[in-house]
Amino acid sequence: LRAATPRAESPLSLVWSARDLELFAEFAPLLDLLSGEAAGSVQLFYTGSADVQTNASVSSAAWRPTAGRPDLEALVAEAREAASQHGPLHVHCCGPRPFANTVRKACYTPIGEAVHYHAENFEL
Repeated sequence: LRAATPRAESPLSLVWSARDLELFAEFAPLLDLLSGEAAGSVQLFYTGSADVQTNASVSSAAWRPTAGRPDLEALVAEAREAASQHGPLHVHCCGPRPFANTVRKACYTPIGEAVHYHAENFEL
């Protein structure tokens, strides 16, 4: 989610949901970098069955994931509120069709409010 402005300081928020802790561990250097940025945030959600504490590189990280599924409607609503101070909101989504449909519906806006939604869909 990104609120676009002409300034370089536009807030950037990464929201990532995964069921495999190893994905977070694999991207640890990038997540460390992103979580240290003052102009953004990193929110991770672990949807797998194992305890988050089982992976040392993940459990000790500043960006430690939250167990459970994200509340997509609430996340988009928060981003829309923040974007109202900065300009139009840009939402880029990649995930299974039901996930993407939920995000797309949360991005629906009345005429005059700008939310730019983009989906990347592919099958593994």
